[in-house]
Amino acid sequence: MDRIRHLNDISDDERVRLHLKSDIPRLQRRLGLLSSAVLLALASGVCTSLLLVVSFASAFLRLQHVFGAAVLFFLAVALLGVSLFKFGQEVRIGISNSAPADKHVRYHSGERFL
Repeated sequence: MDRIRHLNDISDDERVRLHLKSDIPRLQRRLGLLSSAVLLALASGVCTSLLLVVSFASAFLRLQHVFGAAVLFFLAVALLGVSLFKFGQEVRIGISNSAPADKHVRYHSGERFL
């Protein structure tokens, strides 16, 4: 997000750095994916917490809770799965745009290995 702000601060007069603004849509896409992944993971955590509360309260009150627990468990796992998928998309975007042009060259700690 800070990088997007810095890139937006580049004026049209700065011809040397103006090409850097072309990176803004990719950064916005990554930010959107990360935001939705975090929100989905939080929703999964809330469902998991509700599952525990409902399960223990139902057991304490001796109520049938099998169906409600199954729905909450399914929802929590589905939300977590979608969250991980979105996070994976963001990682793929980040890696694909930072890979060296020569795929036979590996970089490690700022050094170049062949």
